Amino acid sequence: MAPDLDRVLDCLLADYTQVAPPPEAVPVWLARRAQPRASGRFLRLPAPAWAAIAFVLLLLLGISWYRGRAQANTRPQLANEKTVVIPFNPNTAPPLTAEQKQLLHLLATDPAALATKQPSDLAPASKKVKHR
Repeated sequence: MAPDLDRVLDCLLADYTQVAPPPEAVPVWLARRAQPRASGRFLRLPAPAWAAIAFVLLLLLGISWYRGRAQANTRPQLANEKTVVIPFNPNTAPPLTAEQKQLLHLLATDPAALATKQPSDLAPASKKVKHR
């Protein structure tokens, strides 16, 4: 098997080495090789282009820094508080104030009237000051 492979490779390489490039190809290849490479052209940008690139990079860095920071807590304070539900016990509940009693009476009889009431309207009768 190995002698057959060697013979095939020898035949292929013999045919390959007999092919000569066209006479005008060699000067073209040499001229191309003498020219500077195009890959280094990027590094020779003018100063305004480098300034624009630096500005864009700084802008992107600033935006990513700003968006990556931990944001301040914007939830209302009550949403952060822990709620504990305690069953109502009428024996330990404090008594209702006069204002609370008036509000409960209004709520039971005329709930629409609550929309027009002011805190001064619900003050206890003893504290109300009548204007003449």
